[in-house]
Order: sequence, then C-alpha cells, then structure tokens
Amino acid sequence: RRVFLEGFPTLFAIPRFSQIRKLDLSRSWMQRNQWHNVLTQIVNSPPIEELNLSEADLDEVEIDLLGVAISNARSVNVSALHNLDWVPLFEKISTSTVIQEMDLSENFLPLIPTDLFVKTLSRLNKVQLNDSLVTGEQLRGLLEQTRKTSTKVAANLVCENITQIPLHLTTAFSKLYKTYLYLEDYTDFTPALWKSVLTSINTSENMEDLTIDG
Repeated sequence: RRVFLEGFPTLFAIPRFSQIRKLDLSRSWMQRNQWHNVLTQIVNSPPIEELNLSEADLDEVEIDLLGVAISNARSVNVSALHNLDWVPLFEKISTSTVIQEMDLSENFLPLIPTDLFVKTLSRLNKVQLNDSLVTGEQLRGLLEQTRKTSTKVAANLVCENITQIPLHLTTAFSKLYKTYLYLEDYTDFTPALWKSVLTSINTSENMEDLTIDG
C-alpha cells in the first residue's frame, strides 16, 4: 500500500526489498524527481543482476545519472528508448567494471562515434542490436574487435538486396551469434554464395539462432 500511495521510489525504503537484484522498470513513466530517486538508489546499491528499462519514458532523466545507474547492473535492457543522447551514456558505460550484457535493440545509434561504439560494446560479454539502426562502419568495427574480446553480438540484416548488406554474409554468419536476414530480392544470391554461406554457418563457433526470410 505504501508503494501504491507514495510512488515507486519508496520501494527501496522497505527493508525486505532493500536487497533487490532484479529490477524491471520497462514501460515506466515517472516524474523527474522520482526517476532521480530510483536511479540514485541503484547507483548507491551493490551491483544488481538485471535492470530492464526497455520502452521507459526517460525524457527528463539526467543522462549522467542514468549512465552511472546502468553501469551498476550486470545485465541491462535499454531497448526501444527514444530521444536519448547516447554519446554521454556510452562514455559512462565504457568505464564500467560491472556491466556484462546489454540489449540495445530498436534504438537509433548511428550518431555514436564508431570508436566509442566499438570500445564500449566490445568490452561486454553479450550485445543485442536487433532492429537497431547502426552504421555499417559501426557494425564492421565491432565484429572486427570481437576477434580479440569474444563478445557475442546479435544484429538483424534487413535490406532490399544483397548489395546493400553492410557485411559479407559469410562474415556475418561466422561472427554473429544471432541474426535475422531479410532480403526483398534474392536474385543475386547465387548457388556459390549459398554454398559459402552454409559452410560458414556449419563451421561457426558463434551462430546459435538464424532466421532467413524474404
């Protein structure tokens, strides 16, 4: 009842909830001061296992505080967020010694400098970029760096035809652990290309989930 009457931030003040390790704030809407209280509690708590902020309304949230809060969780879902300045957020995350997995699906990310994008995400164990808008340079740089870091990356490849795909398919299928390939036109998908693609899948140590559609 206290939480219902006084708002979500009071949850952390209840003794039996003070050691929360998984926090789902997806689709949450709070006032600026409420977000400030919740995120400050996360920052000041021991690292939490999972933090879900997908589709949350974070328009009025202090971006530096958000970055520090995200950096204090081992697994973070920040999918489908809008109107965020991702650059300072990535700068905070890039120094975190806690965060291990990050779901960035359904976000607009091409304005992040490639070097910051690659440096930040290649430090993690797992990254999901499903249906996110990223540049070919960002994706190629990240997958190149994963040769050294073993970061598992998921990304969808949705294009009109094969000439528009930012990665060579054998590279994509050998390095991504999950992908959805959709082409409107498979005309240029020759038997030789199918063979090389299927061979790369067969020999890949990373691919776990593949969907081909069109």
